[in-house]
Amino acid sequence: MSTVDVESLLGELAEQRKDRAGISTTTLNVVAFVEEDEAFLERLTERTNQLAERHAARTVLLVSSHKVTSHTVHSRCNEVENTLLTHSEQLQIGVSGVGGAELRSIAHALTIPNVRTVLLWGGRHIADERFTLLAELANVAVIFSSATSDPLQMLRELVALQHTPPAERVRDIAYLRLNPWQDLIAQFFDDDELTEELTTISRVEVVCGSAPEAYYLVGWLASRLHWDPCGPREFCNAAGARIEIDVRIEGAPRRVRSVSLHSAQCVFGAAVENEAEELVCLTVEGRKHRPQRCLPLHDVDMIALVERAIFADVDSEVYAQTLAMAGRVLEQEAP
Repeated sequence: MSTVDVESLLGELAEQRKDRAGISTTTLNVVAFVEEDEAFLERLTERTNQLAERHAARTVLLVSSHKVTSHTVHSRCNEVENTLLTHSEQLQIGVSGVGGAELRSIAHALTIPNVRTVLLWGGRHIADERFTLLAELANVAVIFSSATSDPLQMLRELVALQHTPPAERVRDIAYLRLNPWQDLIAQFFDDDELTEELTTISRVEVVCGSAPEAYYLVGWLASRLHWDPCGPREFCNAAGARIEIDVRIEGAPRRVRSVSLHSAQCVFGAAVENEAEELVCLTVEGRKHRPQRCLPLHDVDMIALVERAIFADVDSEVYAQTLAMAGRVLEQEAP
């Protein structure tokens, strides 16, 4: 028998919305799990509230914390296009000590059938039965590797997960955060003369506030340029030439500060301006010098990233190759 009275929770929801006007259709189920992390719980609650303002969502927030032993139920109306009212609902439930099978049963009973379901996973590990069983309910499972207490361990667990059933549905916000940086780096090589430098890259430097973003960026470059790991923080290209990797963790968490690619004749640099966090300046120094140009860094706010994870198509093959390369670099690191 469940330690959580699901029928009582559903009854509270029904009672709260019975006198409300408008449409009660739910378009999205959000199942969120947080484990012993008050700061992350606060951030995730804020993000799910923002998500509910844009979509008619039912949020089931499962909190595994010795400090949360009760539940709260909240139903509210959202105004859409000044005329249409929809309902969003949030249930916060203390689930400390609840096992995976029961947790899945609770989430299943509280989500709306035949509606898109997303899992937002704020647990310490994904090598966790609770993650596996909750992910079975979801169309997409979103994780936050760079927000965990041991980000590199989370990446290792993601690598190990690659060949299991949930893998194709997993979206890591740390990887999605790199999309604008990938576009900016690719812009260097729209110039045919600079494209010639790709085969002579000998060093890559990444400065980032959290490890997952840095390793993903290195993994993406290596997978796109067909490099293979050939030593600690080293890759070899198709000709056997070595590429040295320098990753430095500095600055604000979860933010890339700069990327530098050293080739035979150039140094390609992309760096955030100190006084403008949403502006990245691109430089090409050396024999093929180009004028500096600065461009906006789009889509870095959390709610935009979460929506992209839920609704946008993500190239799962590119992500799998990127993660595999990041994993091969991690094999050289001390656990």
